[in-house]
Amino acid sequence: TGRIDVIANEIKKNPAREARYLYADKPYNYDYPVIIFKKDRTDITKAEDLFGKKVIIAPGTSYADSLEKFNSENGNKVIPVYTGNDTTMESIFSDIINGRGDAAVENPVAAEILIRDKNYPLKCIKLDENLVNPAFIIFRKNKKGQHLKELFDAALEEIRADGTLSKLAIKWFGTDTSVRSE
Repeated sequence: TGRIDVIANEIKKNPAREARYLYADKPYNYDYPVIIFKKDRTDITKAEDLFGKKVIIAPGTSYADSLEKFNSENGNKVIPVYTGNDTTMESIFSDIINGRGDAAVENPVAAEILIRDKNYPLKCIKLDENLVNPAFIIFRKNKKGQHLKELFDAALEEIRADGTLSKLAIKWFGTDTSVRSE
């Protein structure tokens, strides 16, 4: 429609988007999908413990992609339970607490903040150390989009080099999400 020039909301790369949009040269953020489950469970300590369990996931998200990739690489032993497109993380957490699902796969920073702030009886562990989600800013594929991309790439590189990006990540997320952890 020509109304949007830039999208900045944890956008992950995929072939369909790459065909339609310009991606910033480098990601501004990295996250690792986490498994969220009831705090008192002792049967979930690693991703493989999800085999045979119902895992709540929002369709079309990078977290769904991560779970689906993990599942396909491991014999499709996880039972995905897809939510509606308008489902909130709070409703997913409620479904876990009420037993409609055993676990969920979600954004690590948002999950940890919500669990802490709402005092949910839940905890998180990384789904798989190898499933990192780099997040990008994307731009419309046209002359204006190319110009905005070039401006953004230069600004991002500047704040990455002077440490501002790292400081902002730590201030707002409690950890440096601007670099890929090893």
